[in-house]
Amino acid sequence: MDIQALNFNLAATSFLNHLQIERGLAANSIAAYRRDLAKFALFLEEKSLSEVDPETIAQFEASLRKAKLSVASINRVDSTLRSFFKHLQQEYGFADPTLEIAPKKSARRLPKALTISQIVSMIDAAQRDGQPHVFRHSYATHLLDGGADIRVVQELLGHASVTTTQIYTLITIDKVRESYSMAHPRAK
Repeated sequence: MDIQALNFNLAATSFLNHLQIERGLAANSIAAYRRDLAKFALFLEEKSLSEVDPETIAQFEASLRKAKLSVASINRVDSTLRSFFKHLQQEYGFADPTLEIAPKKSARRLPKALTISQIVSMIDAAQRDGQPHVFRHSYATHLLDGGADIRVVQELLGHASVTTTQIYTLITIDKVRESYSMAHPRAK
């Protein structure tokens, strides 16, 4: 296909089909790529893909900053463009104008933690409702789901024997089996 004749909509459709069919991305991921490409298409207006150069990419990034997008959002859009133009390069021999794009550093935010008084309130509420075991059970199950070592969970719960703690792994294994059967095409 002639590079000059490759319009944005055709290129975007080719790329999104590639993501869906060849890479097997989830619908939400493809929708995010589609939104990012739509932003870029609006920015380009009448400019053809063959006219896009590193300066165009820099101007697009500047427009995103002006629109008050976060650094993380701009990095995601940049990632979309890098993937998009890499696809065009591989499929159509297109020159990649994104080679100079480097991800920007974003401020790392610490996760929010509950205060001691909030934790105490939660424990008190669980005890008033007669559910301290449910609270404890949920805690252990979530630790194991998150990849915690069973011996660490045993110690945190104060179990004398690891076999007592292994009860929680059965729930985790059931969850894995359920996820597997829902996601694997031949599991049914």
